[in-house]
Amino acid sequence: MRYLRSISKCVKARGPAQQILHAARITRPRISLQAALSAFLGSYLSGIGVPIFSARVVIAALAMGLVCAFGFVINDYCDADKDNISKPHRPIPAGLVSRRTALGLAIFLATLAFLLSCTLGFWLATAALFLIGLSAAYSLFALRTVVLLGIATVAFLSSASAAYGSLAAGGLSSANLIFMTLLCLNSLSMETLYTLVDMPGDVRAGVATTAVRLGPLATLRLFQAFTFSFLLMCIIPWLLGLASNIYMIAMLGCTILPTVSVLAFVCATYDQLNLHRARFGLRAIRILSIIPVLLLR
Repeated sequence: MRYLRSISKCVKARGPAQQILHAARITRPRISLQAALSAFLGSYLSGIGVPIFSARVVIAALAMGLVCAFGFVINDYCDADKDNISKPHRPIPAGLVSRRTALGLAIFLATLAFLLSCTLGFWLATAALFLIGLSAAYSLFALRTVVLLGIATVAFLSSASAAYGSLAAGGLSSANLIFMTLLCLNSLSMETLYTLVDMPGDVRAGVATTAVRLGPLATLRLFQAFTFSFLLMCIIPWLLGLASNIYMIAMLGCTILPTVSVLAFVCATYDQLNLHRARFGLRAIRILSIIPVLLLR
């Protein structure tokens, strides 16, 4: 308890430490860590035999985590005015982090990610630069206001981390392609749900996202379609003989049955509270899904 009280005092304290904590919030450390983890998993599934914690793989994972963090920071920087209306709790509209600080942090993260990628060779440096550019374009050109394009961009960036890790290890395998497809479909499903969760605030801020343009019913149908596609992809590797029976058992318990439960829950009672609960559920399922994915190799 004494240790927890000391942490609480540090968080409440004013000064540079508090500013660093607030700046760290806009990098979304949890999701950036997931991007780095995806790169590690991509390396592991490549089957090349490169040690998962070799310098090359670790650098690739760090670069992907930094690219992901950059994407969130530049997005908060570009959306600061709209967030004043729709998401006033975020650090920039709440006055906890200035836009100037956010821009400087974004430049630092992008530069560091690119410099790290340069140690991996020309092609991986080029790939990292492309991902940085795409992350910036998503926010600078408001791609999320284009029906499906914003959702698809986020899904591509999510799966790109796994591809980057596998290429850093030496090449792609069938397990990599399965993992990347699962990540992409899962991201399409989750991002579509997120547009529904954010729709009331986006309407107030005048941001025409996919959910605002299509309406809640059509967006819910889109979410169902992406989720069913994800569930089907969970089974296909086993049907094609690319995955073992143990994989299928783990996938049923960790991913398929929980996802079906969340899907039924959302469709049974559509309201904002249930959408928030479903979002939390899908996040947890994404973590649990690591278990069957590890069995692909």
